Amino acid sequence: MENVDEDPEPERRRTQVRVLPQTEWGRLHDYNTPFKAAGCLPDPRCATVIVEELDGEITGCWMATSIILLEALWRDRPKGFSAKRLLMGMMKHLKDRRAKTAITYIEDPEVADLAKIAGFVQMPGAVHLLTRKE
Repeated sequence: MENVDEDPEPERRRTQVRVLPQTEWGRLHDYNTPFKAAGCLPDPRCATVIVEELDGEITGCWMATSIILLEALWRDRPKGFSAKRLLMGMMKHLKDRRAKTAITYIEDPEVADLAKIAGFVQMPGAVHLLTRKE
């Protein structure tokens, strides 16, 4: 990705947007980024970090990553498996795969409670979907 500098205003000419090289990822802990809040950096084998910098200081970042998406847990309540057994089965699968991170969307409060016990953390904000049409 090339540096972006399209604004002709002089005070904006010091701003650049670029892919942050892995050798500089440690800088993300120096700012109030999601990485600092999480206490860890993404797996560099499957992530890219885009940063905006003003005079060399990071003023924004956005990460693209390959991540495991756990589709919504479904069960037929009258005759299906319990959410707890499904969750424990998935946790074993993730451990066997040595997965560092997974995300899921949960609507059922019982499932949300179980997920919290298993170590899931509810993220702030809302889910947004991009489907590219190419």
